[in-house]
Amino acid sequence: MFGFNHIRRAFRASRYGKLALVVLFAGLVLAAVSAVNLQAAAPAGAVGGTDEQVIDGVEERLGDRTSDLQTQTGAVICPVPSTDAEINQLKQQYLKWTYNVLSGHATVTNNHPTCAYEFGFKSFKILSATETTPQSLYDKDIKIVWPGQTASFDIDLPTCRYQSDLIIGPNLKWTPAKNLAGAVNLNLPVCEQPLKVSCAASPNPAKTDQTVTWTAAPTGGSGTYKYKWVGDGAFPDGATTKSVTAKYGGSGTKKATVTVTTPQQSVSATCSVVINEVTSDPTCSKAIQYGFIVVSGGTAKVTITNPNAVGASNCDKPFGLASYKVYSDHGSDEFLSTQKLFDNDSAIVSPGQTKTLNVNLPSCNYQVDFFRGTQPKVPPFYGSELISWIQNQSLGLCTDVVPPPPVCSPSSQSAFINENVNFSATGGDGSFAWTGGGSPATGDGSNFTTKFATGGTKTVTVTSHGRSDTCEVVVSPAPADLICTPTSQSVNVNDIASFSAAGGSGALTWSANGGSPSSGSGSTFQSSWGTAGFKAATVTDTAGHSATCSVQVNSVSNPTAPVCSPSSQNADVDENVNFTATGGNGTFSWTAGGGSPSSGSGSSFDTNFDDDGTFVVVVTSNGLSDTCTVFVDEDDDDDLDCSPSDQDAETGDLVTFRASGGSGDYEWEADEGDADPDDGDGRTFTTEFDDEGTHTVRVRDDEGHTATCEVDVEDDADRDDLSCSPSSQTVRVNEIAEFVANDGTGDYEWDAGRDASDRFGFGRRFETSFDEPGTYDVELESNGEDDTCRVRVVEDDDDAPFCSPAVQSASVNDFVTFSATGGNGSYSWSTSGDGSPSAGSGSSFGTRFLTSGNKLIFVTSNGRTSQCLVQIGSVLGASTVVTGPTETAAAAAGLGFLGALGAYGAVYRERSKKFLSKIARIVRR
Repeated sequence: MFGFNHIRRAFRASRYGKLALVVLFAGLVLAAVSAVNLQAAAPAGAVGGTDEQVIDGVEERLGDRTSDLQTQTGAVICPVPSTDAEINQLKQQYLKWTYNVLSGHATVTNNHPTCAYEFGFKSFKILSATETTPQSLYDKDIKIVWPGQTASFDIDLPTCRYQSDLIIGPNLKWTPAKNLAGAVNLNLPVCEQPLKVSCAASPNPAKTDQTVTWTAAPTGGSGTYKYKWVGDGAFPDGATTKSVTAKYGGSGTKKATVTVTTPQQSVSATCSVVINEVTSDPTCSKAIQYGFIVVSGGTAKVTITNPNAVGASNCDKPFGLASYKVYSDHGSDEFLSTQKLFDNDSAIVSPGQTKTLNVNLPSCNYQVDFFRGTQPKVPPFYGSELISWIQNQSLGLCTDVVPPPPVCSPSSQSAFINENVNFSATGGDGSFAWTGGGSPATGDGSNFTTKFATGGTKTVTVTSHGRSDTCEVVVSPAPADLICTPTSQSVNVNDIASFSAAGGSGALTWSANGGSPSSGSGSTFQSSWGTAGFKAATVTDTAGHSATCSVQVNSVSNPTAPVCSPSSQNADVDENVNFTATGGNGTFSWTAGGGSPSSGSGSSFDTNFDDDGTFVVVVTSNGLSDTCTVFVDEDDDDDLDCSPSDQDAETGDLVTFRASGGSGDYEWEADEGDADPDDGDGRTFTTEFDDEGTHTVRVRDDEGHTATCEVDVEDDADRDDLSCSPSSQTVRVNEIAEFVANDGTGDYEWDAGRDASDRFGFGRRFETSFDEPGTYDVELESNGEDDTCRVRVVEDDDDAPFCSPAVQSASVNDFVTFSATGGNGSYSWSTSGDGSPSAGSGSSFGTRFLTSGNKLIFVTSNGRTSQCLVQIGSVLGASTVVTGPTETAAAAAGLGFLGALGAYGAVYRERSKKFLSKIARIVRR
């Protein structure tokens, strides 16, 4: 079945009838031989048995995951030691893996001839900024990969810091393990505990036109909770406080949803209340009945009965019973002011209910009060609150000392909405009760903390021994979050790093450990460091909030002259041109004779020239200078261009050139006597050179405009290395792209992929086209060697710009340059990610990136945009942690091949051999 499937695919792919028959015959032979060889080649340690027994064993262990299996005759699942695997022992068992931490996608190809292996990917949340523990499993995926099969794995990645592991073997540990390889992205925020939210309505049920209070109750998360409410009916949609109120005119179930947001999470909860219609309840017409007060055995009690009909409106009556110690003789002037509450009891008596209140009595003179209300009433009573009282005069005077009144402090303070406010109490009898309109609204003890959901002047009351004191809080809206920018930057030793702050509350202060200066104030701050490494500057407001910016300080050994780049560029009259300086001492001054402006400072400089000609721009730093040259021509949107402008080749290599712009009808001319051929016509021209050195190729349009390209030719001392030329090119939709094979054995096979008009080809030259825009790889193979050319296909629009080189690689902080052609000759540039500079103009542009990863550079002209890709790898050595797909610690710990690949931030692809090429070689043999 293995061979037959390959033959069937090859037969469909072939465009030549005779070749298809040969391929079919060879495939049948290969299928028969493969079936015998695969069964005979099973290793001694492999799991034996029939295919059914193997699958049964897999099903028993993996359950539903057997849907991923592709059973193949003769293949078996080979065991892997239950201990952590060594990657060097697995190099011959599978060929490739790719993993993109931004998308959570990975592939694994098993290259073992007979053994299938279990692979898995998993991702973990990292709960600490510096430790990999504790961790929690976020997502996982397991598959069995059969010989010759490529399996695709997909896992979700959390939005906070995470680790991703590739594992192998039946142990498949779903805990942090050193199975094969891992990746940690330290640019993401620290994981926080899950945010949980609930809400409730009170009262529930409620009546129509009765006030209902909705309250949110969030837990977990970190930072300040932010609220947003929506609800049914008359609900105040958009409310942003923890509690909101509403009244409903109709009956039924009403719902409200609150969304609570922290800096990292957002969770919603929905609650409901049942609203009942107000009915014509009977009135509260009957008098409340009281039992008499009984004093016996050190207790007093009163029995209350509400004889009104159940449901009578406004007929719930509160009552209280309290006993007091009396500290002076009966009848004295101080009798009512020298008492201490000894015990109290209260209840609400509804229609049809009977309740009994009980209080303890002190052993000295006392007073017992029966009153309306549920809070203890400290005499004197006013109005009708007091119902009756008793005093026993046969006991002795109380000897307790009357405590001082309580004191609430601080008496006045300020706070923000939803900010905790702290109070403390002194004096009193040591027992304190707190009340206020915040959350929580009540408390006890000598300390009390609350917060307020709305602004204004708030009052908090503390009560002790029947006496009270108040504190005042002025609550204002919370200020904007304090922000430090830029969050990260890179400077050299002793270079000045600049920072700015926004938001926060009150005055701002800065600190920079090891910096000069190490502190400052205000919305901006500058400092420098005399040693290399990761540094930080922190800004703090008067409320104690802080924000931190990071600085990568790079070591600079023996600063030399500055470097001006690009060293040369072309521009039109009045076109803005951009220059960038590196090296020197980090402080740069610019002069541009004939430019506007004619001078400037900083690491970058923009100017333009209103006359055509050759101009020199000078950058000076550290007492030394460097120059850049600008060739200014009249603005001509149709300038003739030859590309690539410069390339390398060996003697005998075919090199290809392409013309664009101009007036068309191109004629080519190469160095006479050295090139073969030395002339030609058309948009493209291919030739070869027999002598080493720098050779010039010229193209002329029918209006006499010319453009030149150069090729550096070296002596071909070794023609064993296969190469595809040109390595990259840009064509339009359905335009022919031409490729040439150099060196190798002379036996060449081409594969342009299924999207090409002509996918396969043989011989030294190959051409094809594509009917959709995109970037395509064309693969070249020669007797076991291979190489790849890349072609970028753009819309068929002569007015679209082209960005080149389309793809390149660089390290963190490397200066990378790009050029633009096409369009209308006026270009604007922008970058994705952390490019510095992030924008520019002119036909060339340069920038650098502070972090690794894939970066896009966009060039816009004539309303159209083109892009280039830069693969930025990490710079190793300064730290064992890099912001690539894996940690450098993986390589340092000896995790082997995959760990080392991840440590350098690279993704390697081993291309599978095309089956058609295999059949072709078998036929030739």
